[in-house]
Amino acid sequence: MIDSFRAAVLASGSEVHSVGHSGSAPAPFDAVDGSSLAGPNGSHPLALISAAELVSQTGNGLDGEITIKDPVRIGEAIAGHLRVTARRDIHARSANLRLVGALIAEHHEQRQEHDSKGQVTSTEEWVQVGGSFIEELPFTEPILPTTLSAGQTFETDFNLPAPRLGPP
Repeated sequence: MIDSFRAAVLASGSEVHSVGHSGSAPAPFDAVDGSSLAGPNGSHPLALISAAELVSQTGNGLDGEITIKDPVRIGEAIAGHLRVTARRDIHARSANLRLVGALIAEHHEQRQEHDSKGQVTSTEEWVQVGGSFIEELPFTEPILPTTLSAGQTFETDFNLPAPRLGPP
């Protein structure tokens, strides 16, 4: 249903940007401009954005890709493949693979202006996207290198336990 809802919103050609308002999501889910994460009352800014568009593609001198092999199911392991390439020489004290669960959702916002008698003189309403981490799980397996030379690539498979509270 989400795919069909997203398709319907995209097909409508609706612009949901709200002038003067912006939303936010925690890194690394902050690739979309904040003004795209807010819209007029009744809009659905998240419907126009795919999950892949939210993920920032840069960080700390590494380029890479994480591929999940099968659909993630509660109570089952998450199997995948990690590939990173150093854009510069990397010398770190430690390195680990971290599974992050984030809650990113639309919420209704409202601002009212009052006169000197406390009466409401105007009301502005909009929809805004906000996000926060609900789980962060660092893993020491697989063992990741702490040193990479510029241009060097490291690849490994991984198999991590799924979070108890649901899919990441």
